[in-house]
Amino acid sequence: ISAGAVGTSELAVNSVTLTELEDGTQGDVLIYGASGAPTRLAQSTSGYVLTTKGSGANPVWETVPDNSIPMALALG
Repeated sequence: ISAGAVGTSELAVNSVTLTELEDGTQGDVLIYGASGAPTRLAQSTSGYVLTTKGSGANPVWETVPDNSIPMALALG
């Protein structure tokens, strides 16, 4: 099959799995936007944590507040 010969309308729903996706960069996170299309949340800086902004919003990388529970305890 030549490149571009098959469009998304010819694919069955959920027939493309993570195996068929392009290679990413170590540390990237795969997220789904409001339209349901996959996108990458690029890696962040050491010491940042991934936080949710609630339903309908993409997650973001943020610094850990000084007064937060140490991660070892939070995960424990």
